[in-house]
This record gives sequence, C-alpha cells and structure tokens, in this order.
Amino acid sequence: MAVSTGAYAQDALEEVIVIGTKASLERAQDIKRNADTVKDVITATDIGSLPDKSIVEALQRIPGVAIERFNASNDPDHFGVEGGKVVVRGLNRVRAEFNGRDALSARGDGGLSFSDIPPEMVGRVEVNKNQTADLIEGGVSGTINLVTRKPFDTDGLVLGGTIKASEGHLAEEADISASGLISNTWDSEAGRFGALLSVTQSELNTRSDGIGVYNYYDNNGVGGLASEYQGQDVAVPTSASFRMQQNSRDRLGVGASFQWESTNEDVLITAEFIHSNSDLTWHENFVEHPEQPFSGTPRAVSLGDDQQFDCPATSSEANPCLFTSGTLVGSTPTWADNVPTLTHTAATRVRHDEAEVSDYSLNGKFQITDNFSIEADLQYVDALNNIVDTTAHGKIAGDMSINMESDTAQLDFINTSQGANSEAYFADSANYLFRSSMDHVSENSAESLALAVDAEYTFDDDLFRGVKFGFRRSEREQDIRESDYNWGEVGEVWGNATYFDATPDIVEQVTFNDFHQGDSLTEYNTWWFPAVDSLSQGSDEWSEAMAAAGVATPTSWSPLSERSGVVDGTTFLPSEYYLVDEERTAIYARLDFGSDESALPFSGNVGLRYVSYDRESTGANNFPSPFSNTDLGIGRHPNLPDLDPGLPADVAAFANQESGIAEVQQMDTVNELLPSANLKLELTDNLLMRLAYSRAMFLPTMDKVRRNFVIEGNASTVDFTAEELAGYGFTDPDNLPDGIGPKSVSLAGFTANSAGNPLLEPEMSDNIDVSLEWYFSDLGSLTATYFNQQIEGFHRQRSTPIDVTNPSNGITQQVAVTQFVNAGDATIEGLELALQTTFGWIAEPLDNIGIQASYTYIDATARDDQQPEDLTGREEFTFRNFVGLTDLEGLSESNYNFTLFFDNGPIEARLAYTYRSEFLMHTRDEIAFSPVYGEATDHLDASISWDINDNFTLGLEANNLLDEVTQTSIQYNEEGVLTPRSYFVSDQRIGLFLKAKF
Repeated sequence: MAVSTGAYAQDALEEVIVIGTKASLERAQDIKRNADTVKDVITATDIGSLPDKSIVEALQRIPGVAIERFNASNDPDHFGVEGGKVVVRGLNRVRAEFNGRDALSARGDGGLSFSDIPPEMVGRVEVNKNQTADLIEGGVSGTINLVTRKPFDTDGLVLGGTIKASEGHLAEEADISASGLISNTWDSEAGRFGALLSVTQSELNTRSDGIGVYNYYDNNGVGGLASEYQGQDVAVPTSASFRMQQNSRDRLGVGASFQWESTNEDVLITAEFIHSNSDLTWHENFVEHPEQPFSGTPRAVSLGDDQQFDCPATSSEANPCLFTSGTLVGSTPTWADNVPTLTHTAATRVRHDEAEVSDYSLNGKFQITDNFSIEADLQYVDALNNIVDTTAHGKIAGDMSINMESDTAQLDFINTSQGANSEAYFADSANYLFRSSMDHVSENSAESLALAVDAEYTFDDDLFRGVKFGFRRSEREQDIRESDYNWGEVGEVWGNATYFDATPDIVEQVTFNDFHQGDSLTEYNTWWFPAVDSLSQGSDEWSEAMAAAGVATPTSWSPLSERSGVVDGTTFLPSEYYLVDEERTAIYARLDFGSDESALPFSGNVGLRYVSYDRESTGANNFPSPFSNTDLGIGRHPNLPDLDPGLPADVAAFANQESGIAEVQQMDTVNELLPSANLKLELTDNLLMRLAYSRAMFLPTMDKVRRNFVIEGNASTVDFTAEELAGYGFTDPDNLPDGIGPKSVSLAGFTANSAGNPLLEPEMSDNIDVSLEWYFSDLGSLTATYFNQQIEGFHRQRSTPIDVTNPSNGITQQVAVTQFVNAGDATIEGLELALQTTFGWIAEPLDNIGIQASYTYIDATARDDQQPEDLTGREEFTFRNFVGLTDLEGLSESNYNFTLFFDNGPIEARLAYTYRSEFLMHTRDEIAFSPVYGEATDHLDASISWDINDNFTLGLEANNLLDEVTQTSIQYNEEGVLTPRSYFVSDQRIGLFLKAKF
C-alpha cells in the first residue's frame, strides 16, 4: 500500500496501517517523525481496504480512541453492533469533519454519525489530538477528519472495485456489499484535468441478544429469604428481562470530484460532491416488567430456595448482600390465575431510521508569487433524518430463574402456578392480552453554508519559515419536528381486554434460537408477540390492523396523527417544532519557525484564533394537564370540609394543557481567543521531543440547546385517617361513598424534564501534549505522550428553577427544569505508549512478522457543583439522585490495542485485539434513572489476504472472535455500589472479499 506524499505527508503524525507492506510502514514512520502537529491517521490507499464494518470500528485501532457499542449511551437496552459514539482520550467532546470542513447531520445532536458513512468512500481518517490556529474550532478532545479520494491522487486511468459477502452466526443471513471507483487524469493545452466517481452499496444484517436486570432495592422484607440471610441487609432486583434485536442496515455512498490545474501549476480547482444515505431498520421482541423501575416502593417479590447472595464480611445499608442467583416469584396474586406470579409485557418494537447527507464544495488554490498563495473554500451541506418508531405490548404472567455469578447471565422463565405445564402455558396465545401501544416520529432537516479564505506567505529566512492567516464564516440551521413517545393503554384484564388467540392475523410466535450463547431460555424459548409485519408501516397502520382484527377500542391510546391540534398533513403538534440557528466567524494567524543549523534542530508554530459564536433557539412550552377534580375539591362529599390547604387558583389555572411556540431565546455572543503553540526538538539523530499547547472550545450539541418544556404538575396529598372519617359519619372504611377525597392538597412542584438550554455556553479547555519518540530502525519506533486537559464550564444536567408564563392567561409559576448547564470543571491527564516493529532484528526470516501496540492510561478529577435541593416530589427526580457523582462519561482508565501482522508480499495477515476498562456511560439512565456503567470489554478481529496477481486480491475477514459479552452495571447507592444492569452478545461474523484494481 502506497502512502500519499506532498501536503498530506506534512500533516500526518502517526499512521496505523490497515493492510500494509514494509515499504508503507517505513513511509508511515517517516511521516510521523517529520510531522509538526499531533495527529493519528488510518489510511486506505488501496480501494476498499478498511477492514472493519464501519469507520467507527476502524477508529478504535488508534491509540487513545475508544468506541461504545450502544445506540445511545443513556439507553443500555439497545445494543449497536457496529459501534456508536467515539471517545478520544476519554472524552466524547469530538469534532467531526469531511475533508477539513464541517460535518453535519439532521440527527438530534446535529453531529455526524460515523456509522452512516461507508468506509469504502474514505481515503484516510485523521485524528487531530491538539490544535493549530488554522484548524476549525469545536473539538476539545480531538477532531476526526474524513478525507475522500481525489482524481489527482493517482495519475492516469484507475479502475477498481470490491465485492464482499459476509454472514453473522446469529443473524444467519448473507450480506453482499460492493464498491466501485473510476478515476482518470489527462493533460491538455488548457491544463491538467481529473475526474473521479466512486459508488458503494452495502448491507448488514445483525442480531444481538440481551438480558436486563432491574434496579436492586434494600429489601429486608423480601418473601422467602433464607435463614442464613435473615437479619442482614440484602438487596434484590424486582425483575429481569430478555430481548432479541435484529438490525438491517443499507448504506449507499456516492463520491464525485473534478480537478483542474493550470499549465504553470499556479492554480488548482477542486469541485466535490459527497452523498451518503443510511437506512437502518431494526425490530426487537422483548419480555420485561411493564412498570418503570424507579419506583421508591418496589414490587414485592419472593425468592425460591435456590437463592444465592454475595455478602461482605458485615452487611449494611451502604454495603448490602447482593442477590446473584435464584428464582424470583411474585408475592401477590396476579390476573393470570389468582396465584402469586410476576407479570410482564411481551412486546414488539419496530424502528426505521433513515439519514441522508449531501455535501457540495468548491476549493481553489492560487499561487500568486513564489512566496505567496491563497486558498478559498466554499461548502454547502443539506441533511435529512426521518424516524418512525412503533411499539405494541402484550401481557403475560411468569416467574424467572436468573444466575449472574459469572461474567454473563443465564435466564429462564417459568410459571410457578403451572409447574411442569409452563411450556404449554407460554405456548397458548389465549394467555396473552393486548396491554398498550406507543409511537414516536421525527422528521428533521439541517443545512449549513461555510466560506473560508486562507493565505500563506513563506520567508527566505533561517528562523521564520512562513506565516498563515485566514477568515472563516459559517451558518448552520437545524429544523426539528419530533413527537414525544406517545404511550397509551389498549386494555387490561380488569377491563377492555382482548386476548391474542382472538386476533391470529396480527400476532406471531417467535423462537429465541441459541439465545445468549445458548445458555438462556433453555427451559422454554418460544413466545407470542404482536407481529412485526403489522407494526412495520407505522402506528396508523397498526391502529387500523388492531381494529380490523377485532381488538377492543384502546382505553387511552390513539396514534400520534389522531391527537387534537395536529398540524394538517402531519403527525406533529405546533409545539413539536424546534429551530436552532448557529453562526460563527473566525479569523486566525499562524507563524511557522524552525532551524536545522542549531545545536538542537527544531521546528514549530505559534498562532492565535479568534472566534465569535452566536446561537438562537425557538422551541415550545407544553403546559400540564389540569389537576384532577379530586385534587381541586370538585365533587367533594358535602359532609367533608373544604381542602385545607387546597391548590391556589393560579396554580390550578396554570395547568390548562395549553401548548405553543415559546419566544426565541438568543444566547449572549461568545467571543474567545484560542492561542496555540507546537514545538519539535531533535534531541539526537533518533530521538525527538514534541511540545504542544492549545486552548480549545467544544460547542454544545444541538439537542442540548433546543427549547422543549414539557411541563407536568405534581400534587402532594394527605388523606383522612379512619378516625377522622368516622367523625364525619363515614364509619365503614370498606364502603365509602363517592366524593371522599384527600384531607389536604399542596403543590409538590411543576417540572420539565430533558428540556434543553438555549443559553448553554461552550466548554473551554487548555490542552498540553509532551511526547518522546525514539526511532531505533527504519521500521521500529517507541513513543510516549503525556497529555493534560483542563476543562472549564463542563456540561452537566441540573434541575434549575425557572419562571415560566402561560401566555393563555398570563399566570407565571416556577418550574424545576432539568437541562444541561455549565457547571464545574475537570482535569484529564494520561499517557499514551505506542510501539511498532518487525522482528527481523531477531532473525532475518522474521522480518515479515511485526507488531503494532499501544496503551493509554487516563486519570480524571472533576469538580461538580452541589446539586440544588430538589424542587419536586416526582420520584424520577429524587430517586438515586447521587450528588457526589464526579466520574466523566465515556472515560476508561485503561485502553490498549495489539496487532500482530504478517506481510511477505503476496500474503498479508492481521490479528487485532482491543481492550477498554470500565467507564461511566451516562449519569442518568433513561429507564432506571441512575448512573449506568459499561464494564471492561475486549474485542478480537482477524483478516488474511492473497494477491492472486497484480490486479486481483482475495481475502477473508473474521470479527468478534471472542464472542464478547458486553455488560453494564448501574449504581445502587451514594457509596458507589454497582449492581448488574444488562448483558449483550452479538454476531460473530465472517466475510470473504475479492478486490480488483487496474
């Protein structure tokens, strides 16, 4: 594999060779040694040579870079097989670029999802870990730049293509991917011309199996507790769940570029078009308990005789005995057959997520004189993202046996009331009923326009080598139309119930084959669920299908499109429209210097970048539903006195369920100066030192700044005692008349959760890098880099009191708004070690075998301002709201990579291993409302290829050779005790590919 030269060779610092030869490894080491900036690079000079399923997976091979394998870090119930979020040096404050320009998407956060981009489109991926003045602001921990191919990268006609077939052992479906490229250059009297067209189409079908564990509770009163645990503090989960998620992803990528260079090579014009379309459809079947598990009064469970606990020497409330295995059984009779049994939903969820990005750019480079050049760049991007998400819940009774004593979990469901007949019970659709439905849709768009002008003047001087200066202006707009998750009841056993056996056309049996490595659902693995096909077209069609099948009219659910006040022709209320506008202006100057004649040869640069940043946000206020008649004292029995106290009139009037667009909120203009400095010292012929400093800024993601106040009112009541009721003539507490309400009602508070903060400001960071690099042979290097980041204004979620006025009546109330604010600071420091060598120094035949290895250690300290006293009585705000949590999301203390490669010319092979230690995924899990952690995980991949001749290469790839179990844990108490949260396994995948190049 060749490595491009010229300007690229001046920029690259470190290169991880994906499919390499000894010559390209030597060149990579030269680039690293001669570069003057801190940068890591993955190259794919050969067409289609990136070995991973996505760019995200390729990035994890770089020192200091780690990935998460969940669709969202705050949702550990949905595993993302390809990987999702990228963190650099322990932080997700990463900027994404396309060819050194803004990368944009219409997703909620506005940032590029790397999994949406076909890896075959990309010529190289650059990771900048520190800043120079000419780099665009926005990345505190790093900037990831995707660089596409250009026609002038190679001379003459180039034709190439790759076809790959792969299959996962769980999905059991063959996937075909293909890519092709044609590029040509030609000379004429008008100058040199070049054109390139690349097209890639890929499909990927995957399956992941998950076991979830609900919150643990201090549950000394648990039924059936064995005598050996009596009197001890014990913690027991209320339930467990299992799910099987099947993903189908299609990606289309198109890249086209045209280049022209004048005959005297003084002018170079490049026009590019990049288009990516990612279409992800996934569905899951899952069985779980239907209630939110943050309730302060947990559902009562009883334990079987097989119970096991992990106990400390002395148990306490702060350090209890933790349940590790046994049978969980209901403690109270259920609807199934009036015996103690746990109840669960048997549910199906279908989600369709389509993302499209089109990037147009025009670049001109002009050599005005031998010393002076100008570059102008214009970019326009437009993006779309549409999501349709539909869920239907059935209901079934069952108990469970779970074992979590190893690194994975084994789970089986039984029905204790049926005993040996459990299999027949679960197989009978008459035991399932339709319980509820939920739908969600979003239709988002975004666009941006950017203009940059850069100039460079080089000096004929022994010390000062040149100066660069430039200007950049960008405007970005994101238009969000997004519904809430619209849940409603369809029926229940005590009313409006419809059982599955009466609706065979919209239900189906699903078998969980080889579930969770074959260790779970061994007793029974076939269940009834709402049919995927009936849900796949959206909630309107699902509603029609239920009606046609004879399901009773839902108790409280109707599709989003049938809500009162929906804008004509849409499924959205006026209050579900959000608009965020962002404008940035930057100017910079950079001075390059160096000397080859001094006692210690050196080179470097110093610079200053000025940034002006403006943003405004339009959102919505959704006011609470009216308080109940009981809470308002309406219909109160005449024998009872008035509520004392009752809700004030203005409080009652504030909650009138009005909604509408909120006023535009504009943040104060942010003006920042961002200095930077880089220095490289040649200590000896083979040893050099690098010093780098920069002040960087991380801009808030779009989802954190759009206004969305969904306000809820919370009343606190005090009931009459039996003695007090008797004093008013009600002597039979089991036979009370209508109109018996509470004794008093007071306002617990108005709340708005996940509301967004239009006034959120950027995080600021001072970054330092110090490295030593020893080059002991043409193919041998050992490097060590110390890094330190001091971050101010860290983005954290807070419950903040804000006065909100209801425009329909002018009444103002204080609302506890949960939103991101600038709170506290953080220090991140660490060490990166990297080694690259072949073993020819041991014996000449071993010169074809080598290693690339890296280890990153990260330590962080954070100061988190004490959270204010909770302003509401809602349990999801008060439940496990740990004020002492200072861990940083995404930060693992240890990360390491090890790659063993073989290259003798026609045959190349690679075995690549990655590891990351435990890390905080999210401070507030959206399901269990507590901090959730990702446990330590490792990954092993392999590939081998054979050059049949100069034109054709045949190869084999294998992913997830360790059959990894990805585990998460959740925080139980303020002291930091962790309990199991989820366990996931996914496909082991094998692929065969054929590449051609002419």
